[in-house]
Amino acid sequence: MISTLDRQNAMTLIGEAATAGARQSLACTELGIDARTVRRWCERESADLAAELVRKAVLAEGCVLTPLVLHADNGSPMKAATMKATLERLGVIASYSRPRVSDDNPFSEALFRTCKYRPSWPSKGFASKSEAQAWVEGFVRWYNTEHRHSGIRFVTPQMRHSGIEVAILNGRAAVYAGARAANPSRWTGPTRNWQPIGPVTLNPDRTVPAAAGDGEALLSSSTGAPAFPSRPGSRRAAASTVAPSLQVERHAS
Repeated sequence: MISTLDRQNAMTLIGEAATAGARQSLACTELGIDARTVRRWCERESADLAAELVRKAVLAEGCVLTPLVLHADNGSPMKAATMKATLERLGVIASYSRPRVSDDNPFSEALFRTCKYRPSWPSKGFASKSEAQAWVEGFVRWYNTEHRHSGIRFVTPQMRHSGIEVAILNGRAAVYAGARAANPSRWTGPTRNWQPIGPVTLNPDRTVPAAAGDGEALLSSSTGAPAFPSRPGSRRAAASTVAPSLQVERHAS
């Protein structure tokens, strides 16, 4: 456990090193402190800040009391009473990732991957908090207004959000149709599909038939044999043979 005084002294030394031109990561290495630990000292997670961010976003978009769902992880700020009260007041339904399911929020994971694979991503880290904030601000602007996303027919999120994607995609379809009409021999099949993408669902509901045996559990999306069949001669298998009606059917959702 590092005392408050030692923490303050370490932060002072790291700040002086950064002012002199050294990278924060190198200063942390010299002091024997992990860079993530320093960032944790500098930053703090707050339910009040998270709730204020959501409130400003909802008000800015003019979607108060509309059917909205906020999907988040199980972090304490997102499940705090302050956040829940704010969501209830704004008419937003709270949704949380399932424990130990790493891909339960694929949109965020895809965003992080795009962020870290940008050519301008600093492989050696940021020298300061202000430098990191400036880089992220530029990345968000590029991601929303310049980056054409393949999952939404190569339009930007801003185009889709503002509703102009329909006109853009119709124009592309007309160009492709004209090119095919002018040179039909160059086309062996239909042109690219430029129909606008419909609603994008995070975790679409799947209808899975309950085909498990008595007392057995099915894996998610499984439709065949039980995922974990009872071993022959086990107490569970014997109970299933003697009194199958007493077994409790458990089907994984």
